[in-house]
Amino acid sequence: MRARLPYRHRRETIRYKIVSGMRFEQHLQAYPGPIVTLGFFGIALGRMLAAKADQMQSEALNKTLVDTLQAEDIEIQDLGDDYTRYRKGQEQQTRARQFVYGRLSSTENRR
Repeated sequence: MRARLPYRHRRETIRYKIVSGMRFEQHLQAYPGPIVTLGFFGIALGRMLAAKADQMQSEALNKTLVDTLQAEDIEIQDLGDDYTRYRKGQEQQTRARQFVYGRLSSTENRR
């Protein structure tokens, strides 16, 4: 037979002083669901902002490159296959991000 723990050691009871309130650990014990939900929302928001920052940086770099090439009278085709592969990779990454965040349907992403 299993021995019962004394009342002060039971896990389902959170005891705290009314004057000082709950400690941090007691808040975690009392509200685990909402705290984890806010954590997941925070992570999702951070990832979304990071993806947007990456996209903006890539677009700014591409615009700077194109402006510089136009100022030097160099055609984009003269750069060769490396630039073409780079641009195709950037377009695929952009489409993949849009698909993940629900901006494209699955049929548009298969192009």
